[in-house]
Amino acid sequence: HYMKGSLVGEGLVDQIMVGTSYMGWRRSVAGKALAKTIFRYVEILTQGIQPNGPGGFDFLVVDGLPILTDVNTGRFNGAHYPKLFRELYAPTAAFYCWKHKPPIGLTAWTFWERMKTAGIAFLPGQTKTGVFPLTYLKGLSGLYIALADTHEAAYDLHLKCNECLTWEVKPRQQKKTYSAFRRAELLGKSACRIWVQGPETEFNRRRTQISLAAQSLVLLRPGIDVAVLPDNEIGQELMCEFWDFCKDVIGLNEDQIIWTHGKSPEESASEAIKAIVQAHPDKTFTLVPDVVTPKFLNWAKQFLDMGVAVFGDELEWLDVYSNRGTMHCSVSDLSAKSTLESHIPGIRVPRGYVCATTAELLQAFELLGSQPVQLRPLAPSSRNSRLVLGNPVELQLYDFPVGAVCCEEILPPDLAGDGIPICASVSYTGRQTFGSGITDLLYIDKLLLGIRPSMASEEFQDAVWQLAGQLLQAMKPKGAGSLEFMSAGGQPVLTDIVTRFSQQHFPKLFHEMHGRDAVFFYWVFTPPANLDVWTFWSRLTDRNVAFTPGRSSAGVFPMSYLKGISGTFIAIGADSEQVAAVRAAAEEALREPVLEEELKVVSFNEAERRIWIGSPRPEYRREAQRYSLPLRCMALMRPNKDYVILPGGHDDTRHFWEFCKETLGFSDDQVLFTKGDQLVLDDGIDDEIVARLKGIVASNPTDRFSLVPYSVTASFTRWAAQFQDLGVTVVGETNEWVQNFGHKGILHRHVSSLGEPSLVEKIAPGVRVAKGYTCDTVDDLVQAYRLLQIKNVVIKPVYGAEGDGILFIEDEEQLRMYDFPMGQVVLEEELALDKAPDGMVLSPAVHYMKGSLVGEGLVDQIMVGTSYMGWRRSVAGKALAKTIFRYVEILTQGIQPNGPGGFDFLVVDGLPILTDVNTGRFNGAHYPKLFRELYAPTAAFYCWKHKPPIGLTAWTFWERMKTAGIAFLPGQTKTGVFPLTYLKGLSGLYIALADTHEAAYDLHLKCNECLTWEVKPRQQKKTYSAFRRAELLGKSACRIWVQGPETEFNRRRTQISLAAQSLVLLRPGIDVAVLPDNEIGQELMCEFWDFCKDVIGLNEDQIIWTHGKSPEESASEAIKAIVQAHPDKTFTLVPDVVTPKFLNWAKQFLDMGVAVFGDELEWLDVYSNRGTMHCSVSDLSAKSTLESHIPGIRVPRGYVCATTAELLQAFELLGSQPVQLRPLAPSSRNSRLVLGNPVELQLYDFPVGAVCCEEILPPDLAGDGIPICASVSYTGRQTFGSGITDLLYIDKLLLGIRPSMASEEFQDAVWQLAGQLLQAMKPKGAGSLEFMSAGGQPVLTDIVTRFSQQHFPKLFHEMHGRDAVFFYWVFTPPANLDV
Repeated sequence: HYMKGSLVGEGLVDQIMVGTSYMGWRRSVAGKALAKTIFRYVEILTQGIQPNGPGGFDFLVVDGLPILTDVNTGRFNGAHYPKLFRELYAPTAAFYCWKHKPPIGLTAWTFWERMKTAGIAFLPGQTKTGVFPLTYLKGLSGLYIALADTHEAAYDLHLKCNECLTWEVKPRQQKKTYSAFRRAELLGKSACRIWVQGPETEFNRRRTQISLAAQSLVLLRPGIDVAVLPDNEIGQELMCEFWDFCKDVIGLNEDQIIWTHGKSPEESASEAIKAIVQAHPDKTFTLVPDVVTPKFLNWAKQFLDMGVAVFGDELEWLDVYSNRGTMHCSVSDLSAKSTLESHIPGIRVPRGYVCATTAELLQAFELLGSQPVQLRPLAPSSRNSRLVLGNPVELQLYDFPVGAVCCEEILPPDLAGDGIPICASVSYTGRQTFGSGITDLLYIDKLLLGIRPSMASEEFQDAVWQLAGQLLQAMKPKGAGSLEFMSAGGQPVLTDIVTRFSQQHFPKLFHEMHGRDAVFFYWVFTPPANLDVWTFWSRLTDRNVAFTPGRSSAGVFPMSYLKGISGTFIAIGADSEQVAAVRAAAEEALREPVLEEELKVVSFNEAERRIWIGSPRPEYRREAQRYSLPLRCMALMRPNKDYVILPGGHDDTRHFWEFCKETLGFSDDQVLFTKGDQLVLDDGIDDEIVARLKGIVASNPTDRFSLVPYSVTASFTRWAAQFQDLGVTVVGETNEWVQNFGHKGILHRHVSSLGEPSLVEKIAPGVRVAKGYTCDTVDDLVQAYRLLQIKNVVIKPVYGAEGDGILFIEDEEQLRMYDFPMGQVVLEEELALDKAPDGMVLSPAVHYMKGSLVGEGLVDQIMVGTSYMGWRRSVAGKALAKTIFRYVEILTQGIQPNGPGGFDFLVVDGLPILTDVNTGRFNGAHYPKLFRELYAPTAAFYCWKHKPPIGLTAWTFWERMKTAGIAFLPGQTKTGVFPLTYLKGLSGLYIALADTHEAAYDLHLKCNECLTWEVKPRQQKKTYSAFRRAELLGKSACRIWVQGPETEFNRRRTQISLAAQSLVLLRPGIDVAVLPDNEIGQELMCEFWDFCKDVIGLNEDQIIWTHGKSPEESASEAIKAIVQAHPDKTFTLVPDVVTPKFLNWAKQFLDMGVAVFGDELEWLDVYSNRGTMHCSVSDLSAKSTLESHIPGIRVPRGYVCATTAELLQAFELLGSQPVQLRPLAPSSRNSRLVLGNPVELQLYDFPVGAVCCEEILPPDLAGDGIPICASVSYTGRQTFGSGITDLLYIDKLLLGIRPSMASEEFQDAVWQLAGQLLQAMKPKGAGSLEFMSAGGQPVLTDIVTRFSQQHFPKLFHEMHGRDAVFFYWVFTPPANLDV
C-alpha cells in the first residue's frame, strides 16, 4: 500500500483470505525473493501512474511467482487504516488485523469492558500492546487491530479478543402470535392484497429490499391491490421512476401506493392502510409480507382486529421449518435426528451438521472427510451467504457473522444440456404448488441470475414433483415458499426449504397472471445508470418485444428496474425459441449506447422581423383553408415589427384583421392585401406586393427579415426568390426537400417498386407505421388492396391536411372508381384504435421547428371522425410518450429539417403508429403553441375549432367574452380565451389559457356559450307562388341555366362543376348558360366552353359570363336583352334550387313572362331538408313530416338535434352505438360524419346548423361488392331517365352512376315507393329520391329537392342516348392534359 508513490507501514502484508473475501492482514510470510520482485513491480507501477494520493496492489502467487490480480488505486485500501493506526500509536509493534461481526446484542461498551477485564484492551498513550476496535457496528461489521511485541503474540491477542465477542442467545419470549389470524388464498380473485415486502434486519440489504418491493408493483391489479414502497436512500428517485412506469403501463392508480418516506412500514404506513380498509367496508383485504415475524405481527394486530387477513405462516411453524437446521442434526448431538428426518424420512439431503462454534466447525469438517465444505447460515437468507472453505485454518477464521451455520459436503452437480448445473425449484402458496411446473434456478456461484422452465429429464422432474408433494403434505405450510433440489447422480437432493417470499416467486406469479400458457425466462441484469426505464421500454417497443400485461402474448417486461443498481426481467413467448429471441432483443436494448442529447424546445429567432404568408398548398380544396390559413399567424405578429400578407376581396378576412389590429396593437402598415382574385394566396402576390415588400426591407437596412410561409411551394418560390439578394431568409425547406420528405408517401413503399424500402424504413426502421403502400393509379390501388389482404382500408392523399380527402373503403370495386383528385395517395389498413379515458381516439402529435420541439412537446389531437378539432394536453402515458419522442428524434435526425413540421400518431394496443407526416409546413398546433409561448408560457392550454354563426361578428363575440370575464387580453390578463382565427359562418380557432388544464377546458365550454346565435324566424317575402312552371324536358322553352349553389354549399369546385355540366345540355341556338369565370373558373371554364361550342355546335351568344361577380350583379342586362330580342319565344330560368334571394333577383324576368323551373318556397320549407324524415328529439311524441304525409315508408331510425344535449340524448336512444350526423340542409353527402362516443358528440359544433342523428344500417351489396344505393330522379311529379340507377359512393364521395344492379324485386319496390312519395309530395321542380338496401328491403335515405350532380348525366342520356346503357363517373384529369 502506498501514499503518493511511497510505501505505507511495513510495506508487504498478507491478506487473510476466507474464500474469496479478505478477513484482515498480517505480517507477510512471502520469502525475500518474492517480496523483492513484488516491490520492484510496485515501483515500476507507481512510476508509471504517478499517483498523488493513496492506493495499493494485490498479488496472488502461482508456482512461487507473483501475479498482479487487483489494482486498488485512487482510494484508501482497508489496510491503510491499521497500518496508519500502528504508525500513530505503536510504530515498532507487531500487528494482526482482522474482521469479525459483533453479535447484534453486544454493544461496543460491553465489549470494551470485557476486553479491559481480560487485560487485552489497547489504551492509546497508556499501553504498548493490546487490541483496539477500528470499527464496531453490532450485528453488521467490526474491524480490530492487535498490537504486540511479536507477531505470534499479536495472533494470540486476536484469539482472546474473539472470546470477548461471543454472546449468549436467550430463548425468545413467546408473545401472542395471533395464530388464529385469517389466511387468504393469494391467487384468489376477491381479496385486495396489501404488499409489505421488506426483509428483516438480517437481510436488510438495501438492494434486496428495494428489488423485492419493486417486483411487488408488477403484481398489482389495477384499482384493487396496494403496495408499501420504500423511498429512502437509493430507493427514492429510482423507485419513484419505476412506480411511474408501472402505473402507466399496467394502468395502476396513484392511490395504489403507500410511501414509507424513509421510515419503516410500522412508522409510516399504518394510517394509510387503515384509511384504505375503512373506506371499503365491502371488500376483504390481505396483508402480504415477505415473511411473518413477531415484529410484523405486533404491528399488524391493529389490522387483524379490523378483519384484515394475513398471507403467511404462523410463528410456531416458522420456528420449525424456517431455517436450514431443519435438514441436519447438530454436530454436538450426533445421535439426534434432524427435523426433516423425523417428519419426512427418506428424503435425500447433502451430508452436513449444524455448527455454532469454531470447534464444532472443525469437528464437522473432520466428519465430512476433511474435504472442502460449504457453510450456509441457518437463517433463510439468500444464497449469497454461502461460503466454500477448504482447510482448518480458514475454518478457524470464520466469525459466524449471522450465527450458527450448516457445514455441508459439496456434491458434484449434474449439468443440463447447456452445461448449467441443474437446480430445480417448486414454488408454493399454502400447500398448493403454482407456476408452470418445475423451474430451473440458474446460479453463477452464489448469485441467482435466472429462472426458466426445467431442462432436466422427465424422470428427474417426476421425482422432484413427488418429493415436493410429500414435503408439502408433511409441512402443511400456509404462506409462500419454495423447495429447491439439485441433481446429483441423476437423483434429486433437497438443498433448501425457503419459507418466505423470495425473488423467484414474483416472476412465477407474474407469469401465472399474464402468460399462464406461455413459456417464460426470468433473469437479472443491472441496467446502465444512464438508461432510464422509459427509454428502455421505448427500445423494446422499437424491436416489437415490449410485453404489455393484458395485451401482449409475447415479449419482455421489467419486473424491477433501478438503473445502475439492479434490474430483473421476464421474457414470455409461445416456445423457448421465441423466448430466447425476445430476451436477446431486450439485452441488445439494454446494451445499446444512450444518446445523451435529446430534442430541445425552441422558438423563433426574436432578432428577426418576420413576413408571414399563410398560403394554402395548391392541393388544398376547402374554402375554409383558403381564408383561415393566412389568418392563423396574425396572433403571432409583434406590433410594429412583423408583417402579414392576406387575401383581398374578402370582407370577413379584413374584419378579422381589424379585430387583431385593435386587440393586439398592430398598425395599418403591417398588412398587405392581395387583389383576392386567385385561389392560392402565393399566386396572388404580384409585382405590386413584391415591390412594397422590397421597399420595407430596403428602408430598414439594419434589420434582418425572414419570410415565413405556411409551406414552401413552387408558387412561393416564384416570387420569394426575388428577395435572396436582399439577404432575406426563408423559414422553411427547399422545394426539393419537400418533394423528398414533405408528404405521407415517405411512410410506405410504392406498390410499383416493392423492392425499394420506404424512406421511413431507411432512416427509422424501428418506427411503426400502418400496413400500406403508395399508389398513383387505380391499378396501383387494386394491387395494394390485394397485397394488404384486409377488407377495410383507408385512402389518404399524400399532401392532404386536416383530414381532407380521407376515404374509408370496403371493397375492391370502390377503389376502381377512385380518381385521385388530390394526386398521389397511400392505401393503408384501417386500424382498431386505442381510446383516451374519456372515449376520444388517442392521437398524440409532436411539432418541431428545425428539428427541435415546439411548445410542451406532445399534445393530443381532439379528433371528431377523421378531422381534428383542436389540441389538448396529451393523456398518453410516459412510456408511450417516451417512445414517440424517440421516434421523432430518429426521424428528424434522418430528414434534417430547416423549418416547421410535425408527426401525428395513432395508438393500437398501447403502441404508437406513425400515421401522418406533416413535414415541410406549419401544422395547426404550431400557432396555439407559439401564441402560448409568446403571451403565457407557463399556462395550461386547450385549443379547439368552432364555426362561428354566420350572423355573429368577431367584435360582438369579443364583447360577449369580455362581459363573461373570459377574454384573454395579451399583456393584461394571465388567463382567458383568444380567437386565433374568426371567419363568421366559415371557421374559427380558439385558445383557452388557464392555471390548470381542467380550468382551460372549462373556459372552452364558456366560450362556446358565447358563440351561440339566436336564429330569428325568416320573414316571408312575396314568393311569386303563381310563377309559370316550365316542363324542363319540353322542346319549346329556351332554358337559361343559372347553376350556382347558395352560401351553405359554396364550394368553388362544386359550383364550377355544376355550371360546366349545364353546358352539355345546351341545345344549339336555343338555350343559354350563365357561367363563372373567376378564380380557377376563368381559364378552365373558357377552355371547356370552347370545347362544347365546337363539338356540340353552340354559338358564342349562348353564354353569359359573370366576370367574377354573382349572376345577380352581372347577368341581368344580358338576360333581359336575350328575352327582349326574341319576343316570339318562351324562356325558362333553371336554377339549381329556388331561394328567396334567387326569386328576388328573378322577379324582373318573371314580370317579362319568363318561367322558372323549380319548387315554391312553402313546399321547400316542408321537404327540402332531411328533418322531413325524423322527429325532433326534443318532442318524441310528434310524428315526422314524412310519417304524417306518407306513413309506412322505412327510414333509418334517427332524430333531429340542434344542441349537444339533444345529440347525447339521441345517441342514447339509438343504443349508444356509432351514429351518423347529417346536416338538415340538403348539402352534399360530404357533410356526413360518423361518430362513435359521447366525447366526440360533445365536440361537434353544428357547422351548418341542426343535424339528423341516425343509426348506421349495414348495407346490402351488389354482385360486385359495392353497397346498393338506388336513386330515382324526377322533374315535377314525373320520373325520368332509364329506370332506377345506382349511386356509386366511396365513403362520402359520389364517384359514379349506373343502371341499377339490384334485384328486380328490390327495384320494383323502390319504383312503387317513389311513386307514392311523388304523389304525396307533388313537387314542381327537379329532385331525386335515394334508397339504400338493408336486409333486402329499400330504406329511404335522402330526398334531394334540387338539381344535383346526378341530374346532368341522366338528362344528357335522355337527350342523346335514351335507348342505350350509360355509366357516369368522376375522374380528375391530369393538370397537363387539356380537353
